[in-house]
Amino acid sequence: MSEPIKSLDKMPLEFYKKEAEHFNTEHFAERHTGIGFLVSHGPLPQDDDPLQTQRIQPFQTYSGGGIADIARDTHPHGSIVFEIPLDKLKRKFQMNLLPIGRGETLPITVCHPKVSKFHGYFMYNSKDEFVYGDDSTNGTEIDTRPVPKGQKLPVNSCSSICLAGCFTFTYYSAEDFHRMLKFLK
Repeated sequence: MSEPIKSLDKMPLEFYKKEAEHFNTEHFAERHTGIGFLVSHGPLPQDDDPLQTQRIQPFQTYSGGGIADIARDTHPHGSIVFEIPLDKLKRKFQMNLLPIGRGETLPITVCHPKVSKFHGYFMYNSKDEFVYGDDSTNGTEIDTRPVPKGQKLPVNSCSSICLAGCFTFTYYSAEDFHRMLKFLK
């Protein structure tokens, strides 16, 4: 049985920058046990003017370099952080999905005309790997590698996820997210 997660906590990146100033990596990770972080590369596109948002969005998928390079090059002011409840996705005897797309009722909504209403989803597979499955018209890339439609690819900490070639997120473990936050100015 499959059950989609209906909502997620989301906060501005600046909120977490302040939190990271007060906690070391171990304490930060302890406070966020069972949580993964999906961080937008700039402001999310808005319903009223997705193309205006597109012009200020850095669209390139980042690959290579260390966490300092990722922080400096991909997360400008206005980036949004979604907290992914990994423990809910890992429930035994029930396959839980975390959908992403243009649909208004999805927990991660990207209002861009190239993004499908139900673009794809995150989940844990039978091997206990965190994966992304693509169901979109315009495709998804993980670390510049296309996700074949109807198939799933693993998502690791610091992986870049580009939807339809127009909007990019980076996924982080709590530890890597804290390290990345320390490099932001």
